[in-house]
Amino acid sequence: MSVAFSAHREGRLRGLVLVNPATSFSHTGWGVAVPLLTTLLRARTEVAYPLVASAILGLTVPSFYQSRKLASSALEGLLSDPAKILSNSNDLVLKARDGINALLAPDTLKFRVGQLLTAGSDVCAESRVKRLSSLKTLVMAGEQDKLLPSASEGRRLKSLLGPNCTLASFPKGSHLLLDGQVNLTSQILSSPIMRSKPLDPVRDFSLPPQEAVERIIDEQVGSFRRLASPLFFSTNPSGSVVGSLNYLPSPSGSRPILIVGNHQFGGLDLGLVVAETLEARGFAPRGLAHPVIFGAGRKNAANGTSSFGGGGGAGGGKGQVSQFKAFGAVEVSPRSFYTLMEENQATLLFPGGVREVFHGPGEEYKLFWPSDGDFVRTAAKFNATIVTLAGVGAYESSKVLASQQQLLGLPFLGEKLRENSAKVPSARGDGSEEVFVPPVSVPKFPPARHYFLFGRPLETEGIDYRDREACRAMFEEVKADLERGLGKLLEARKGDVNSGAGKEGRRRLLVEALEGVKAPGVEAKDLM
Repeated sequence: MSVAFSAHREGRLRGLVLVNPATSFSHTGWGVAVPLLTTLLRARTEVAYPLVASAILGLTVPSFYQSRKLASSALEGLLSDPAKILSNSNDLVLKARDGINALLAPDTLKFRVGQLLTAGSDVCAESRVKRLSSLKTLVMAGEQDKLLPSASEGRRLKSLLGPNCTLASFPKGSHLLLDGQVNLTSQILSSPIMRSKPLDPVRDFSLPPQEAVERIIDEQVGSFRRLASPLFFSTNPSGSVVGSLNYLPSPSGSRPILIVGNHQFGGLDLGLVVAETLEARGFAPRGLAHPVIFGAGRKNAANGTSSFGGGGGAGGGKGQVSQFKAFGAVEVSPRSFYTLMEENQATLLFPGGVREVFHGPGEEYKLFWPSDGDFVRTAAKFNATIVTLAGVGAYESSKVLASQQQLLGLPFLGEKLRENSAKVPSARGDGSEEVFVPPVSVPKFPPARHYFLFGRPLETEGIDYRDREACRAMFEEVKADLERGLGKLLEARKGDVNSGAGKEGRRRLLVEALEGVKAPGVEAKDLM
């Protein structure tokens, strides 16, 4: 930061990037605690100092996810040769001791804290920081940093530096933020430091680094995937079905793929689908999400802040938006859908929207699509391949205590719910009413098994998008194909003794725990 002051004064600086900045160091207790510890333990570098230093670093620097990966790697090394566990453990301890003493010897640590960090943070007084307000600055803050108060410091710097400062928050990022899950180059290139125009959420999207992808799937999807034991199937043009995604077309770069599905109860199965296509086929279909999901994102953007699922991972609460954005979801609108098709992207569309997500008893697995079917016209304009996606299992995974209609029928409360729903932006492009009132439900443990069937590819090549009759016929074919897929899954799962939630689900999990593989269930031949 001191270098930035002088360089900016001389007009030689284009931008400034701060990652978990130590400008907040004076607000911590490390300036007192570290000199005291290093003085007391200076002569005890064989055991005491390395042990204390390792414990402090282990508790404050990595996140839980990073600690788990490190522990898993170390354990794997120890168990690689059971006969040498004792000697391997001893070697690991000695290497840790020597590493601490070599990189952070007591005198070295005391100097860094006293002469660099404490003095440096004192230099960065508010009046001096404000001098950089005309400089484009990117502040990257891990909200789970336990060594420094990086989250609050990021907000403070944003307030001091004003509109030229962009705050990038990583909801589950630790002090060790640049660990392979954050592509620093990508963050800089996509920031106002290097860009004169805002990022286009459709055209400028790229997947997070591989480590970030693995973490998001592990943290956001892993537990639900283990509990739901999902089974995936795909269909080739001749109607043959396989128990994998081998028949699911991949985007070729010359024409888009449009996956059209039924929106299951609660909409919680989206992560299962995206994770499976990414792992099995190497691409993530880009979802078109309800405007409510992006409400927090618009508020942050107006304030010059953003939350990222890549790198720091995406969590609940503040990171809710990033759960959807991490794999390329965009706000549903005719414009964004058109652009996705124009850019030959793989796109995931649920025409039934909120109406299907919040369906009531007796409506499970029914389609509530708009009548116009304009999405087919857009798909035909770009010769898209349409693939239906039938999904079942979500409705049986919850117990509905009060349906949407029951809530709306309540005295006083029903009227209030209608008023609040009217304030929610609609995702319907046809102007029809959209009631955003979720039913009251409780999840069953474990959930019912989930099944997904990708239908045969339906080609729009040769269909004139201006021919409304031809597009209407394709719309009806897509809808009928999806309904057939749903019927096949519902019929086939009747023979799966491991399909249910609750007691059946617990038996399924027990079988899988004992055998180490998915419990037997619906097979491809059952869907032919």
